[in-house]
Amino acid sequence: MDQPWMRQDDDESDDESSTVDFGQAVDGILFLIDATEGMFEEVDGDTAFMQCIKAAKSTMLNKITSSPKDLVGIILFGTDKDNNPNRFKNVYVLQDLESPGAESVLKLEKLIADGPKKFKQEYGHGNVNMADVLWTCALMFSKSRAGQRRVLVLTNQDDPHKGSGDLDDKAVVKAKDLLQSGIELDLVHLKPPGDKKFRPQILYKNLVTDKENYEDGFPEASDKMEELLLRVRMKDHKKRRLMLLPFWLGPEVKMSVSLYNLVRPTGKPATTRLARDTNEELLSRRITYAMDSAEALMPGDISKTQEYGGRKAYFDICEVKQIKSMAPPGLQLLGFKPLSYLEKQPHVRPSHFVYPDEGSVRGSTRLFAALLQSCLRHRVAPICFWISRAAQAPKLVYLLAQEEERDTHGLQMVPPGFHVIQLPFSDDRRRLQALQEGTTKATPGLVALAREMAEKLRFTYHPDKFENPELQGFWSCLEALALDRDDAEHPKDYTRPDHEKMKAKAGEEMDAFLEAAFPDGCSATTAGSRKRAQAGEGGQAKKARSENQGSNVDVREEAKRGKLASLTVSVLRDFCKQEGLRCPSKKAEIVDCIKKHLKL
Repeated sequence: MDQPWMRQDDDESDDESSTVDFGQAVDGILFLIDATEGMFEEVDGDTAFMQCIKAAKSTMLNKITSSPKDLVGIILFGTDKDNNPNRFKNVYVLQDLESPGAESVLKLEKLIADGPKKFKQEYGHGNVNMADVLWTCALMFSKSRAGQRRVLVLTNQDDPHKGSGDLDDKAVVKAKDLLQSGIELDLVHLKPPGDKKFRPQILYKNLVTDKENYEDGFPEASDKMEELLLRVRMKDHKKRRLMLLPFWLGPEVKMSVSLYNLVRPTGKPATTRLARDTNEELLSRRITYAMDSAEALMPGDISKTQEYGGRKAYFDICEVKQIKSMAPPGLQLLGFKPLSYLEKQPHVRPSHFVYPDEGSVRGSTRLFAALLQSCLRHRVAPICFWISRAAQAPKLVYLLAQEEERDTHGLQMVPPGFHVIQLPFSDDRRRLQALQEGTTKATPGLVALAREMAEKLRFTYHPDKFENPELQGFWSCLEALALDRDDAEHPKDYTRPDHEKMKAKAGEEMDAFLEAAFPDGCSATTAGSRKRAQAGEGGQAKKARSENQGSNVDVREEAKRGKLASLTVSVLRDFCKQEGLRCPSKKAEIVDCIKKHLKL
């Protein structure tokens, strides 16, 4: 087999770090926003510059909620005033490269509220030298701790140097220097004023670093705020690969692939322990001690045991890893199955996404594309043996091919690749007993009415249309606290049914089904609701009885018997008010206060 298919150091290293890539912990993104006069021409009551500032603000808010340690910076170019480390003209650093917070968000909100006239008074408009702008970016990244570094240019001017070839050449040279320093540069272009078209071939086509994404041409310029936010979000949100694995198609045929998590549940951020006096973050550390000598043990001093025949066998950590390791990490092709068979398999766990990695094994992209097209054409899926990490249990998976999809503007919406879907082993399947069928069955006419109603209420589901109402409410309250606002926004709960729309779409079908299912009429008060109502009345009566009983409790007698803790807080507080005592907030403090008062 041709040598470039193979990676020389794969067989020499069995370490887990060679297959797992967790990426850098901190991302950094710099917004380069054009501030020339062409960005301030008003269209439909808004300007391109203000749209870019709103997009940067939206990114900051997303970073605060999703990745608070990431770094965000904003540079304005084409201003009359300057503010940058090298004192370049017409370059203004509006926001240093740092973690976004309430102060930076409020600064952008003030800039938006002041409007274009106030901006012209404070910053003004001037010429553009993209080489100086990119130099400022390199300097800001050199002083930061960002691992993945990106520069995003937002402009509607395709010729910032006004035809100066010398300035264009200097900008291209500086863009190449950024690429060598590991800094990615990308473009989000807006629609120029009037009927002009944005021509990226003048300059920006030579500045962007990832030219493979634009082999089919640049997408059309965005002219709406929603399109701009979508493009900025897609450019900013770079997926970190979960791991890097070899994919064996045969004994001597191997390519390299990266695994990604496309979907994962979003939860509230983890709580952080802080010191009570200094409010500094506390670092927890776990130490294992020997029971007999109380000495601290290192990981190498700890052994595992397993009892066989009345005797204990001891294993150190390395031996335990060797026992668990069945094969080196990677994907091993076993064969192919038709999609019609695999679609009936039960769901086990969320899937991953596989994409080729050309940097590890040369030719992986070409081989991966050939496999993908063959699977799409023949409607089959590869069955693979998957071990994600060293000393981890193997899994049986199949790869579901996905074809690339682009929108009307040429922007990629769905990437090409394979979804890694886990298959159940025979031990995972559960044999359920046959369920007893009910005596009541729906008539064919009732089933037909239900089908008509369901057809009218059918809609295309997309996860972007439904936000988690609990999370949105949590972040809204947190945002109001951080930005010192009086009221928090109440996000709309899209998970609740819209009865008006449902009635408008399928009102007749719903009424027909209701009349057929309940010819004698349907009462809103069911047995369950009656039981809940009775339980609620009983609960209120019980609560009233307990309050009446609490008013007759002799607190002094209960204190002498040592049963103050068994009394309710309301009873204890009433006693404190009667005795003229200052009532603390916690129950334990109230009990101590009463004991001191009674000298017990």
